[in-house]
Amino acid sequence: MPNRERGLVWRDCLFFPVSVMVIPAILYYWRHLPPPGYAIGVLGVLAAFVGEMRPWQKSIWLFLITALLILELRAISKDRSDYARAEHERITKEQDQFQNIAGGIKATIEDSDRKYAATISRFEETLNTMTGDGSYCYFTFDFGGAPALIHRGKYTLYDLHANFLDIKQAFIVGTEWVVGSPVTIGDFADGSARLITGVHRPSDINSADRLGLRIFFGARNGFWHEEYRGQYVHGEWVEAIRVFKQRGAPFSKKDVLIFEKIDKHFPRDGSGRAAWN
Repeated sequence: MPNRERGLVWRDCLFFPVSVMVIPAILYYWRHLPPPGYAIGVLGVLAAFVGEMRPWQKSIWLFLITALLILELRAISKDRSDYARAEHERITKEQDQFQNIAGGIKATIEDSDRKYAATISRFEETLNTMTGDGSYCYFTFDFGGAPALIHRGKYTLYDLHANFLDIKQAFIVGTEWVVGSPVTIGDFADGSARLITGVHRPSDINSADRLGLRIFFGARNGFWHEEYRGQYVHGEWVEAIRVFKQRGAPFSKKDVLIFEKIDKHFPRDGSGRAAWN
């Protein structure tokens, strides 16, 4: 038998069993794609037998090779899709973990800020309680005509002292505490009033005399001063009061007006303002 015939017979013997194995495998893996490389390996084996074949066998063989090539391309595409999906899931998971970590750090920082703010608030409250913060007092005559100091503010005033000077009494700024008769009041609780002595208004309700005082206060929380004017108008005692927080020497432009009280019938000047002079 010629060599060519023997080659064809040999290939006939392999064609059917190989076809029986490859065709079902292609049908199976068409729906259940294998990892890349499997189909191309089988395709290489089949390609080695393409040479000496009968025409109809070659047609089937080329069909199988084409199917394996398409199967390999699909496997590669699926592998890339799986890889992209896995990468997306990995990145998403890492981002979620990062967000959780960032959220935890943010919560820790916010909790730390709250604790710090609470600590500072307690410290400021303690400091304000010890010093008196922005509390102050002013002088007036109460409803019974008695001279009194009225507390204003949230905190107790500590080591309070005052110096009452008549506006006609001359002094040099900086020596106000050595002029007149300084009064030591001591601690002055918030929401309270304190009667004092040594200050009187005219006894005659028909008197035209005006009581003009310049009062300097000092306490643990700083200094302030009051301009007080009072007189009888139609038998009624009326007052004008201004209180300034000192921001330097008294009567400087830095002083801040913190309280003003002017009775309705207190004398006014031509512009309708209280007559302080």
